[in-house]
This record gives sequence, structure tokens and C-alpha cells, in this order.
Amino acid sequence: MQKISSTSELKNTIIQLELKQALQGKQLKEQFYLTYESFKSINLFKKIMVEMATSPGLMSGIIKTIIELTHHNKTKQTVVASSESIIRNITRSIIKFGLTNLIVEHADTIRLFGHYIIQRIFRKKRKKPQESE
Repeated sequence: MQKISSTSELKNTIIQLELKQALQGKQLKEQFYLTYESFKSINLFKKIMVEMATSPGLMSGIIKTIIELTHHNKTKQTVVASSESIIRNITRSIIKFGLTNLIVEHADTIRLFGHYIIQRIFRKKRKKPQESE
């Protein structure tokens, strides 16, 4: 900082510092508002959902877990329901195999579709301009 030798320089410096303080105060208020909004529960939920949809490892892990659980339950049901007709069991196996292959081969497409749905649900809605009557 420079040495101030006259009253006019002092007044100019004070005005500059007051303007700087006002600008920093406005920036602080904006940052506080953004932080406050981000901590609201619905915004935290939205953020988590968007992160889940955009995380490739997480979505593929979820899909893999669902497939494994479904396969485990179907295997258990097949053992219990061994008295059912053979054609019904073969049909179930074919459908299960087809769906599993479809999900595994198109996991990225399914993930992108889920991401699109989440974005459509949680996107910020634009306010329509009010028409003057």
C-alpha cells in the first residue's frame, strides 16, 4: 500500500475500499445463497441421483447386482418348482437368458436412458415470461 500524503488521496482510497467492500459483500451473499440452496434436502437428493446416473461404474454395478439377484431367485424358484411342466421351465430359461443378454449387451444404452429420465425429472423448469395485458 502506498503512503497517503493528502486528504484527497485519503478520500479516494476510502471510496475505493468502500466499493471493494460492497462488491465483496454482494459476492459473499450470493455464495451463501448458493450454499444454502445446495444443502436443501431435495437438492441433495437431486445431486445424488444425477451423480448416480452419470457414474458409469456405479450404474453397471447396480445392473450387475440386479441381474445376479434375479438369477439367484429364479434358480431357487426353478429348484422348488421342478414339478412344473418342462416346456414352461424351458420357456422361462429362454426368456431369462434373452433378457440377461439384452441387459448385458446394452448396459450403456440402458444407463444413458436412465440418465435421460433423471435429467428430465430433475431439470430446472424455466419460468414463462408473464404477458402484459
